[in-house]
Amino acid sequence: MARGCDAFEIRVPGDIEALLADVKRKADEEGLLFQGDASAGRFSGKGVSGIYQTAGDRLTIRITEKPWILPCKAIESRFRTFFEAGKSG
Repeated sequence: MARGCDAFEIRVPGDIEALLADVKRKADEEGLLFQGDASAGRFSGKGVSGIYQTAGDRLTIRITEKPWILPCKAIESRFRTFFEAGKSG
């Protein structure tokens, strides 16, 4: 495992609790752990671990562990895609 990545933010307009519930469901379907509530939580799976926090309409994600070969930008892109899919249901 390699060190983590710099934190990044995703803007989450609307109901963050509903979005996180949908993301948790999608994570469960993919065999990933996603635990927490509308203020903070953690996730892990497929060699990636991290934490999240919310403030207003911003979700801040910090990757704490990742495979050394996996670029941080690729992880960030996947998270953005995952949360965009959650927004649309």
